Amino acid sequence: NFTAAAPVQADGVGPYTGQFPSSLIETDKNNFAPRLGLAWRLGRATVMRGGFGISYNNGTYSAIARQLAVQPPFATSNTNIGTVSAALLMENALTGVSPDETTNTYGIDKNYVLGRVETYNIDVNHQLKTAWVVGANYTYTLGSSLDVVRAPNRGPTGLRIEDVQPFLWETSEGESILHSATFRVQRRQVRGLGGGLQY
Repeated sequence: NFTAAAPVQADGVGPYTGQFPSSLIETDKNNFAPRLGLAWRLGRATVMRGGFGISYNNGTYSAIARQLAVQPPFATSNTNIGTVSAALLMENALTGVSPDETTNTYGIDKNYVLGRVETYNIDVNHQLKTAWVVGANYTYTLGSSLDVVRAPNRGPTGLRIEDVQPFLWETSEGESILHSATFRVQRRQVRGLGGGLQY
């Protein structure tokens, strides 16, 4: 639902979103990432293991910095769009833009936070009386605050905001859920021969 866009700088004041911090995006202070693992011996031949962990996508910040480093006023960029009715020809493909036009190609929500993944898993391993071992594993993964990249200034008829070039807008509002199960049969080495099957 973008109706307007304006470039901002760190420590500046945006016309639509107010004061910006010196880091351009607000500090994400609550990235607590515990890990917990447990193991139970349910009998002589059966072991159950469980685990829980939280992790964050710390590598995102370097990707954001690379995108922002090539934006105006630190770099000059220009985007020209052709359509079926108005083809983009080589003689005008590299023409300049009006100085009043916003030419940024990337933006990020100032309240962006790092993506968070919670992983829960349980594994059961059972030793049969022979050399065979059977097991099963279940993993539940919940993702929150995941990256979502949109192109808000593109519509079916062209640009939606006047005097603003097409740009990508990154937020942290995505979510995901993964249920994963693994079943395995393994034959331990007997006389130098062993193997396994996993599904």
